[in-house]
Amino acid sequence: MKRSLFLSVFVCLAMSLSVFAQNGATKTVTESTVPFDAFITLCSGEALPISGFWTTRTREVIDNNGGIHFNVKESVEATGNDLAGNFYELIGFTGNTSFNIQDPDNYTRTTTYSWVLRDNLNGPNRRFHNVIHVTVKNGETIVNFGRPTTNCK
Repeated sequence: MKRSLFLSVFVCLAMSLSVFAQNGATKTVTESTVPFDAFITLCSGEALPISGFWTTRTREVIDNNGGIHFNVKESVEATGNDLAGNFYELIGFTGNTSFNIQDPDNYTRTTTYSWVLRDNLNGPNRRFHNVIHVTVKNGETIVNFGRPTTNCK
């Protein structure tokens, strides 16, 4: 999934169109939708193939001081069938990544992802949430954590 995320970001940046904001800062906004295929582990342990579309909206601002503020919002619409033919739907998939870069030695990055894989036969739904945060100050990492949680309800 990380590979798909970075590919999506790369495609968005490659297709970007820059416009100038009134205050002189450079602002770039792009949006793209690409096909998406993956496997998600069901609550039963079975690997479920899903397919659909991944939409990425990227906003980049370079302020008058040269600072870069980069935000990526993602959403996925995908479905799949298990080996017995039961239908599953990935709902509520949201991703949000923010970068604030003053220079290579001073930046923050925060990423959150949330989604629910719904079993349309009223079985347990797989829920996932993840928060990642990194802060670098004067070239030293002072905060670095990831907090993934998942459950079946």
